[in-house]
Amino acid sequence: MKLVSATRVDASSWRQSVRSLLVTLAPRRRLIASGSPTSASVCLTFDDGPDPEGTPRVLDALRHANARSTFFLQGNHASLHPALVSRIVAEGHELGHHSWTHGAPSMTSAAMLADEVVRTRAYLQSVSGVDSKLFRPPHGKVTMSKLRRLWALQQTVVLWSVDPGDVFQTSPGAFISWFEQHPPRPGDIILLHDKAPVLAAALPAVLDLIRQRGLSFATVGDIVGRLANASPIVSTAEETQ
Repeated sequence: MKLVSATRVDASSWRQSVRSLLVTLAPRRRLIASGSPTSASVCLTFDDGPDPEGTPRVLDALRHANARSTFFLQGNHASLHPALVSRIVAEGHELGHHSWTHGAPSMTSAAMLADEVVRTRAYLQSVSGVDSKLFRPPHGKVTMSKLRRLWALQQTVVLWSVDPGDVFQTSPGAFISWFEQHPPRPGDIILLHDKAPVLAAALPAVLDLIRQRGLSFATVGDIVGRLANASPIVSTAEETQ
């Protein structure tokens, strides 16, 4: 059985039901797609970076708004831009990982995915000192065999509840309009991409819109900790020694 992480607004009811069932049945710290609806916060997540053009602009917007987020970095991209990895951590954001190559899920075995997880996690720790156990599968697709491998590696698999399709939006205005029509709700985990052409220009307005709804910004680690009523699952190398 495959689990497909789909958007809140356009996923088929069948896929939504399958995902909801798996998220409900899985250990609370091992598979999540949203936070608590009573949390009064949302989590912005950024995939596929770091991107040499998009990531600095995203970080500038987040710093100006004093908003913390979670970045799911692709290992081969991170290896080309280690300074951006360091900047993400230095500015108070959270690191997750997103495989090394972002290979097509249908062409990536459970063993291959596990190898990429180990490689990416080790590289990010060597650069930043952060040992992240937050993993987002490419395209949000996993099988039960992949989940078992990931959980054996103590990974928390992070999906999402909202996908505004930033990489497909035609203009910053259209992107902002999407959020106006589909306002974020407490506990939402929102899927975004550093390299989306419209993102940097639209992000300040989106951040304002979220705050106008009385919501704050959490990291995925915050959300998982609240769900599990446990300590954070991302720690520095020094803390794990």
